[in-house]
Amino acid sequence: MTIEGRDSSFSKPTAQQALQAKAAGVRVWSLYLATRAGVNLASTASQQEFDRARLCGGTPLGFCSGFDDPLAVRQKAAAWNVRPCLDVESGIRGDGPWVQAWLDASGAGLYGGHGVHGGRRAAFYVLGAYPRFGDPFGASWDASARPDGLCGWQWAGSHVEFGCVVDSTWFDDGFAAPDPPAEELTMLLFDVGPTGTWLLSGNLYVHVDSPATLSGLQAQGLKTAPVDQAFHEEVLAAASQLRVQASGTVGLSGSLTVS
Repeated sequence: MTIEGRDSSFSKPTAQQALQAKAAGVRVWSLYLATRAGVNLASTASQQEFDRARLCGGTPLGFCSGFDDPLAVRQKAAAWNVRPCLDVESGIRGDGPWVQAWLDASGAGLYGGHGVHGGRRAAFYVLGAYPRFGDPFGASWDASARPDGLCGWQWAGSHVEFGCVVDSTWFDDGFAAPDPPAEELTMLLFDVGPTGTWLLSGNLYVHVDSPATLSGLQAQGLKTAPVDQAFHEEVLAAASQLRVQASGTVGLSGSLTVS
């Protein structure tokens, strides 16, 4: 099975745009990641911008430059819970013998055209190739030799969706959030300090009403990420505009109270 993905550079999704994309079936929204300036990336994202993109459900890819420090990229991606992906193209850093050593040091995936992937070892592989026939409808690689690992096919370049300029990709479903709860693709927990812990399930954003509820959610493998008040208010406003009945809450300990 495959899932839909989008990525963007200058266009960073708001919480509402990310939730709109999720409602439309998009499960991964990726951005650009850097640890320093001057690495030929036009527009990189902040941690909070990655967290907004994460509202689609899956872990975002952080496209990065071969001119960046691979160890620093590895550390930052781990701290931000982002999948690093080396972007090998002439406008950033062109292909060459440096690529494999950079991948080994960073633990990153690899993005590029057909010539970039052959014989390379990476955490995953994303092919940039735009077919004349348009949407390959769920194919995560084209007819060329497919690498051994998780794959994605970026099949469309810059176009406008959800109010952002994006590229479109089909990913293997292994790019979705790991171990999703039954009958729900993703649930996300946010710790908002004095406001308490909140659960985003589908497009329903609800306050976790008791320690027992929180323990039950954590027992199912959900992680809690701290966010600031402004981010919380943005998600709350977006979810209230897009509110639909969430599924997959059967079997949770305690109960949930809609805010």
